Amino acid sequence: MWYGATLVGRLWVTPTWALAARVERFADGDGVLATTASGAPFRTNGASVGIDVRPEPGVLLAHRAERLRRLRRRVPHQSWRVWPREAERRDRDVLALTF
Repeated sequence: MWYGATLVGRLWVTPTWALAARVERFADGDGVLATTASGAPFRTNGASVGIDVRPEPGVLLAHRAERLRRLRRRVPHQSWRVWPREAERRDRDVLALTF
């Protein structure tokens, strides 16, 4: 079974700029859409905040600061014990220009 959910919002503070936010979750326990090299279930959480600027009609400049976090279980080599969860994080800045 797999599922994904996203919540997105934007608040126009003035007619030319807005604040934006996004939160998302994706989980694929059976490896239907996303697989991992270890065979462990794939789960990730993500969030971003940003500023949208519309300098003129038909043009949008969007800047986002994103953080993605993938949850995984670390399994020691040749052992039956499962260690506690650990997380991998990726942070990035995204700048986009839309016409």
